[in-house]
Amino acid sequence: MLKRETPDFLPIDYSLDNREAEKRLLPVAAETRTAVLTALPCGRGRLFTAVRGKSLADWAAQFGAQSWAQFFLKFLLSATRG
Repeated sequence: MLKRETPDFLPIDYSLDNREAEKRLLPVAAETRTAVLTALPCGRGRLFTAVRGKSLADWAAQFGAQSWAQFFLKFLLSATRG
């Protein structure tokens, strides 16, 4: 559909715990220069539930994140750039 219709943007369900779009959708969006609009970037809250009460890991801070929310968003932004 992306190659045939060339929409301006593609809304996808994509987050750190749901990376299925990496296999087929993100490569085609990059190829067709279609913007990606990520829906549910925090996995309906699942990501925050997974880290509730946990300090930010040292490895996450190495990416310049000062909170889990920043880490999740930095992942999302780096993964969706074509």
